Amino acid sequence: MAPNLATREQALAWMRTTKQALDIYRTLGDRHGEANALRNLGRVRQVAGDFTEAAELVQQALDMFRTLGDQLGGACALRNLRARRESTCCFL
Repeated sequence: MAPNLATREQALAWMRTTKQALDIYRTLGDRHGEANALRNLGRVRQVAGDFTEAAELVQQALDMFRTLGDQLGGACALRNLRARRESTCCFL
């Protein structure tokens, strides 16, 4: 779940730190951390209103979770994709 962001500055800080985490996990070769960071970055983009990029990031995370055999991570990513569809009135 996304934190309750009171200001634009908080949202930008959340995005910056999430991107930093993604870079660190990629540098370390930590695929699980990378998948979590992608999912979190997708959530940041969703809150920012960039629904297309949000869905792409979360889909990347979902693919990684599936490759890693992480069912819980995959379920969280699917929940994020569903929330994106609901927020854009495209949920079927």
